[in-house]
Amino acid sequence: MAKGKPTLLDEVLSHAANRRPGFKTWFERLPLDAQEELNAVRQAFDQNVHQKRAYCEAIMAAARTRGWETAGINAVIAWLNGRR
Repeated sequence: MAKGKPTLLDEVLSHAANRRPGFKTWFERLPLDAQEELNAVRQAFDQNVHQKRAYCEAIMAAARTRGWETAGINAVIAWLNGRR
């Protein structure tokens, strides 16, 4: 069976591959064990109990004591919200 002409979508997707990985987030730069611990902290967040900003400031302070670098408060809040 002869292969038909590729669709416009197929052609665009074949050319749209990322050529560079981009910058890693503060979270992605951490060691895997640190990421696992922080994921547990994120899962424990309950917005009915915790204030988001105070929770993130506590995360940043605890990370600092462990020698982990974080980003600014807005980036940590975005991470807590599930965004990159």
